[in-house]
Amino acid sequence: MSHHSPEVRVEDVTWSVAGTTILDGVSCVAPEKKFTGLIGPNGSGKTSLLSAIARLERPDRGRVLLGDDAVVDLSRREFAQTVALVEQHSATELELTVGQVVELGVIPHRRGWARPAGTGSGDAVDEGLAAAGVTHLRDRLWHSLSGGEKQKTQLARAFAQRPCVLLLDEPTNHLDVSASLDLLTLIRRRGLTTVAAMHDLNLAAMYCDHLVVLDGGRVVTEGPVPDVLTEELLADVYGLDAVVQPHPRTGRPTVTLCGVVSDTERALS
Repeated sequence: MSHHSPEVRVEDVTWSVAGTTILDGVSCVAPEKKFTGLIGPNGSGKTSLLSAIARLERPDRGRVLLGDDAVVDLSRREFAQTVALVEQHSATELELTVGQVVELGVIPHRRGWARPAGTGSGDAVDEGLAAAGVTHLRDRLWHSLSGGEKQKTQLARAFAQRPCVLLLDEPTNHLDVSASLDLLTLIRRRGLTTVAAMHDLNLAAMYCDHLVVLDGGRVVTEGPVPDVLTEELLADVYGLDAVVQPHPRTGRPTVTLCGVVSDTERALS
């Protein structure tokens, strides 16, 4: 497929495990070169949808398209040259340095892939390290890194893969506020078609262009952040009593939590 950042389109994806429906007729779009956030309560299907897009799980029905190409029609190498995944828990028992971890991202482009002149694997590793701001950590051992440094290293590995589409599962999980902002800024700056499962609503509001809201394995709504992130949605989907107002500097929605909506209030709404 052509090497640009395509739209990701999910069409009627249904997936069950042992008789339990995990994804139920999910259809949504991640616009090209935009940052799409998958949001919803725990157990709503965010990680499962990401897994379907990443070809980690094969749905029972429906399909996932990258531009005009169904992901199931791509070879393993074509897919790995197109899509990079940063998972929530990345661990290795091996004594690898940061540079060696990032070099793993180059594997899909080795052996017979015709590289343009001057774009060897060393360049890709250097680019990935620089883009994720971890060049200074190249010789550090993976096990010696902080949580934020590990996430940036995984991001560098993904960037070294030179993907068109970037998938992330809870990328800021276990990170402090500063590290979270830093990481999401790096991701946005790359300008790729990005799909991230996110649990922090204010970070999603700050960094995403497009939101897909899941609940019970179904899409509740999707669209631009201001259209989706409303007080009504937070009450209906999350059971939250919240105030949503424009940020005084950016104009983007900000969520101020007031409490939990009572069962009586939810029944009346």
